[in-house]
Order: sequence, then structure tokens, then C-alpha cells
Amino acid sequence: MQVKPYCGQLSFFRELIHDKKCLPASGLYSWSNPAHASIHNGLQVSYINDEWFKEANMDDIYFYHSYANMTYNGFGLTIPMMNKIIDDNITFGTTMSYGEMESSNEENDYSETYESYETSPKITIAFNPFECYKEKFKDSFFKAVDLNVGLAYGYVYSDLAPEGNGVTGNPAGVKGKTHALDIGFMGVVHLSELNNLEFINLDASYGYTLTNMTDSKISYGEQFGSDSLPMTQRYGLGFYSAIPMRDIELFPSFNSFFKTIISFMYTFGKERDLNSNSNPINGNGFELGLLNTFFYREGSYEDAKGGIVGDSKGYGIRLNYEDIASLEYNYAEFPGGELAATQKSNDWMLNLNILKIYEMRNRN
Repeated sequence: MQVKPYCGQLSFFRELIHDKKCLPASGLYSWSNPAHASIHNGLQVSYINDEWFKEANMDDIYFYHSYANMTYNGFGLTIPMMNKIIDDNITFGTTMSYGEMESSNEENDYSETYESYETSPKITIAFNPFECYKEKFKDSFFKAVDLNVGLAYGYVYSDLAPEGNGVTGNPAGVKGKTHALDIGFMGVVHLSELNNLEFINLDASYGYTLTNMTDSKISYGEQFGSDSLPMTQRYGLGFYSAIPMRDIELFPSFNSFFKTIISFMYTFGKERDLNSNSNPINGNGFELGLLNTFFYREGSYEDAKGGIVGDSKGYGIRLNYEDIASLEYNYAEFPGGELAATQKSNDWMLNLNILKIYEMRNRN
């Protein structure tokens, strides 16, 4: 199961390298880079769903993504949450539902309908050594450095056809399962902190992930053989700048919602399939933000092997309160390859920091 980036991240590598100043707390991003699991202190519960391939006349194909993340003093843990019930089976973490299909018996007569799906819940652990020992580094260069390292274990289950489906020619159906390990790194240098600049936030970041480092394969039985899971190497570079909201408060709690006046982010990244000699996938893009609430994005994507090449654009709206609760909507248009000239996508993301909500209630 290959998962596209969230539609709002138009450089296609933004989720690989973002740091805590760019996006609100969320356990969702550890899917793309396990190092994200140790970025934001607190307990966050996050959920997203997204409809795919609507412009290619493929209905009822949905992507579900739900995780909980707990981070304290530089140590982080991300666990999958329930996201959908499919044919009495509960799925967790990341699920791709291919919609309702018709099943037949061994005589190829119509039998019933079923929902084909694949799911891959991941458990991630991560830590930031500079956060753990920040008191020792407070007078050195490392006071302005974050280095997050993460490891993720993923279980993959594929249920493409039920038992007794005559269409497949296999009474046992088409089912497979396997597991994989991912590793990720992310380093951020807060340039404004390094130079004691209070009027501007400046960050430079680098991210790296190696997915399926065990080179696992998924087997569907003797009749259908095995398929290799993608073994990919991804890295990205990013630059973020923002003018913080200082001494401006138009109404009570104004600064709890609006942290910056304007922001700009540029990212560049590459992805390479280590099991093939194909050209790498390249992506780059920028995001312009206003009041850390309204965002305009443009980027480009080049996958020569897959025939998916072109520009992307979109926008996002994010309502965020002190990293306690955030609701985000993203819309994007991006190249669709052979399926469609342009794909359109939108997603909703909800984040709740349960620990901060609990602390806030106790204070009151």
C-alpha cells in the first residue's frame, strides 16, 4: 500500500521535514517520517480522511489515517487508532478502502457485495537528545538545534477479495500480510534563536527516511505469488521564515489563535526506489501563510517512471488554538498521470492535545 502525501503539502516532501513552528501538533506526520513522533510535547489524537481518484470516475475510494502521539521531554510514542469498520473488521492506523465490489461463487454467479481494502497500522518511537539534555546545551550552539530520530514498525494486511470469490479463481480469496521497519531522521537549526533575533523566525531543516528497511514482501498464496513492498529512500531540505505576532492583540485571546503575521516556507525533496534503477521522484514547492490560518501553495512533481509530471497548487485553512486543538482543511490540484490530467483532492484534519486540555481544566 503506497500512500500519497496529504493534499495540502504540495511540494510532496513538506511532511518529511516540517518542524514544530510550521505545523500544529499531530501524530499523523510520523507516518511519513518516524522522527516526527518526538516533536510536540503532550498527548495528541489526530484523524484524517480523503477521497481519491474522483476525477478519474473511480467512486468510493477513501484514505483513512488516525493516530495518537504522546511526547514528553524529548521522547515520543505514536500508536494507531481505530478508523473504520469494514465487513465487521476493525481497521487501525492507515487504511485504503477501494469501495464496494461484487462477489461471485465458484460458478461465477453473483453472490454478494464486499469491500476491498488494505491497512497498515504503525507503532513509532522517537527521541530528541538535545531536548532531553537541553540544560547542558543552553549556552552552546546546540541550544538552537533539534535532532529527532525515529523507528517505526508497520503491520500490513491486504484483503482484496473474500473467501469463495469465483472471480479470482481462488476459493480462499486474495489476502496477504507482512510487516516492515522504517527509520527516520530530522534536523532543524533555529537560525533566529542562534542569532537572538526576536523580530523574525528563521529555520533550516533536513529530513531523511528509509522505508521498509527489511525489504519485506507480501504473499497472497501460491496462486498469486508475492509482491515486494516499496523500499524507498527519501530526503528533503526546507527553509522557513515568519514574522511573529508581537505586541498585537485585537481582542482577548487573539495571540492564542494567531502566532505569526506572515510566513513563507520552501521545500525540496527526492525519493528513490532502492529496488529499481528508475530515476528518482523530484518535488519542490512553497507555501505562503497569513496569520498562520490561511495558506496558498504551489509546487511541482516529477515522477518520470510513473508518468506523473506537472505543477500543483492549492490552499489551506487551519484553525489552531495554542496547539491544544486544531481543525484544518486542504484543497489541492496535482498531476494525475494516465488516470487523469489533473487530480483534485481535499482533506480534513482534526488534532486534539488531550494532555493540554486536561491541564487547562485543572487550572480552571
